Amino acid sequence: QYIYRSFVALAFVGGTAMFLSKLSQYYGSDYGNIVRFWVSLGVHAWIIYVTWKARHGLTTIIVGDETRLTPGLKKMATYWPPISMVVVGLNWFLIQFIVSTGNRTLSPERGAVAILLIVLLPFFDTIVRGIAGHLVPAMEGEGATAEKAQQDTRECYIRVGRVVLVLVMVMLIGKLWGVDFRGLAEDGLGAQIAANGVSFLVIVAVGYMAWEITNLVINRKLTRELEALGVDKESEGEGGGAGLTRMATILPIMRMTTQTTIIVLTVLLGLSQLGVNITPLLAGAGVLGLAIGFGAQTLVKDIVSGVFFLLDDAFRSGEFLDLGTIEGTVEKISVRSLQLRAVTGPIHVVPYGSISQLTNMSRDWVTMKLKFTIPFGTDIDMVRKLFKKIGEEMMEDPDLAPKFLSPFKGQGAADVTDV
Repeated sequence: QYIYRSFVALAFVGGTAMFLSKLSQYYGSDYGNIVRFWVSLGVHAWIIYVTWKARHGLTTIIVGDETRLTPGLKKMATYWPPISMVVVGLNWFLIQFIVSTGNRTLSPERGAVAILLIVLLPFFDTIVRGIAGHLVPAMEGEGATAEKAQQDTRECYIRVGRVVLVLVMVMLIGKLWGVDFRGLAEDGLGAQIAANGVSFLVIVAVGYMAWEITNLVINRKLTRELEALGVDKESEGEGGGAGLTRMATILPIMRMTTQTTIIVLTVLLGLSQLGVNITPLLAGAGVLGLAIGFGAQTLVKDIVSGVFFLLDDAFRSGEFLDLGTIEGTVEKISVRSLQLRAVTGPIHVVPYGSISQLTNMSRDWVTMKLKFTIPFGTDIDMVRKLFKKIGEEMMEDPDLAPKFLSPFKGQGAADVTDV
């Protein structure tokens, strides 16, 4: 209410001052510039005072009804009032500088609109968050994984919306201040640097949005795969069970590869906009790639072997592997190596190129063989009949029967020992 009343009064004073200034110019008076100067100074000082006095309320408005307060939103809500005060003060100095040079492109009306956009930026951010909340698809599945995926999707939408909002605000305020971003390249060196700087910021923003969209799409696909399997990423279980799907195994590697490509392209395009000749960089990267190819043949072998292992669908995350001398559950798959969690807990890091034999113990089905020690003189036929009866009882159990591919049975004596 305080902010509302203050800005209503401010609009009345500013509008009256503009009317008197135009009226004095109409009658040929020289007081218009004096009135405009002092009224502009008073209006900017008033805005700074209102912002400072209502800084806690503005912080509360920016936070809104967010149940999950991220560190970025908390910092923006805390620091925005003083930052807006500094921007308002710079706006007044810029107006006076432009007017003193005889340039009339920045009228008081444009300056007022620029101030209004700066002051209302937190409210626009609230609108972005509200729109993101409506655009986010409904939660798929239940549990902690589905809830976290839903929240991550909403935050991704908000971050992309904020990038678009900042770009639009920069363009609008620059237009109001009389800055022609397209025409800057035709002016001097300083203007060219400014124009290239704007292009650089646009490229960085587009690259960041591509990063967020890639992360969003892959995370949602990965969550659907995990939900279909009934796997909770937040939980920890006993290893050696059924693994993830082939898609769920490859998606993290695809995300890492795609995001690395986005970073490289964004950096190269950004440097080219700043005037850096990227041709030597590309040539150097080619020479470096050849040097790595010849000098690090083991690394290349590991990467190529890993690609073919994944193409052959030899293993997936969560499956239990026997590599001859090492065995364990697949816990992490990277571009070069494989991490196996042993039954007793240690992690084995195995380069793909060193894998000469791989036995997957979790694919489709497995036969479990158990040995029972019985004393000498036991009737073997009686034991076999007893095992057969136990197997029949297990197949009649509604909880155990679906887990069997074939009935439990005995196959006779395996060996004879001293006991």
